[in-house]
Amino acid sequence: AFFDVNRGYGLYTGDVKARHPQMFIECDELELFMVRQENNAADGAKPPKPTPSVAKDADILAPPPKPASDPGSAIEKADARGPMVTVEKITESGELQIGHCKHLIYDGKTGNSTLLEWPQVQAGNKLHKATEPGCVMVIDEKGMLTTTGGHETIILQGEEATPKSRGGVAPAAPAPSQQ
Repeated sequence: AFFDVNRGYGLYTGDVKARHPQMFIECDELELFMVRQENNAADGAKPPKPTPSVAKDADILAPPPKPASDPGSAIEKADARGPMVTVEKITESGELQIGHCKHLIYDGKTGNSTLLEWPQVQAGNKLHKATEPGCVMVIDEKGMLTTTGGHETIILQGEEATPKSRGGVAPAAPAPSQQ
């Protein structure tokens, strides 16, 4: 792992497993580009001192999710590569989506995850699978899938019909039925 705080750049290689409030990524190489904090050092003003705060274990282990469009979101871009990149994300309706590809780009400004090089995405019993290497699949911040290029949709049956999380991403529990 390598991280340059001054440039807001990190490179992680090997068996990389990264958890973000909106998703889980598993890959061989992950490049992170962090949002650079503006400071007023250029005009001679000192940057503001951080306000002391008390952090609870829960805050450190699982920070509350922020919308990708929130200016406080720390990741500007993440670029994941490898022979098999896996991304897990929960849709707005609470359904688990699992995508596989060889190259994934996450845009922190929009919350979009772009799957490149033979992508496939499973949600429920539907598997959307590329039929050509140039197919591009984009999962937006809310979990909507958009596909450009040759692809097919396969309806899965049996045990394959339910995606299983490897990264501990759990779909929302079904709402209790009202009677």
